[in-house]
Amino acid sequence: MKAQLLAATSGLPRGASVRAIELPFHIEFPLGRMVLFGSLSLVDLFLTWVLIGHSSGIVYESNPIANLLLTHYGWAGMVLFKVTDVLLVAWIVLLVGMFQPHAARRVLSVACGIVGAVALYSSFLVIQFA
Repeated sequence: MKAQLLAATSGLPRGASVRAIELPFHIEFPLGRMVLFGSLSLVDLFLTWVLIGHSSGIVYESNPIANLLLTHYGWAGMVLFKVTDVLLVAWIVLLVGMFQPHAARRVLSVACGIVGAVALYSSFLVIQFA
């Protein structure tokens, strides 16, 4: 199935027919996996907040970029980092999905696995330190 993009209709009389421009590809975006990735990122952010706020300084942010943003901009910097992370992954998946939909799903599955593993590890730290 080819994706279609409708031409702009400004200036056409009411009821006039508009031809569609056909694009040479079909964009397939794995929305369910993207929602899972965003949810896991939100869980990771929450667990990081719990750990840093309730571990008496024993636990720290080990990601150097996230730690830099947290140190200089507080939790607003950390939220910005997570939102940027999710948007960057979504953009990569969208670009890859234009040409290789199966590869885009695999990329997103790997990203979910990584963030899920981090969230699982953080859960164990919460049980141990918070």
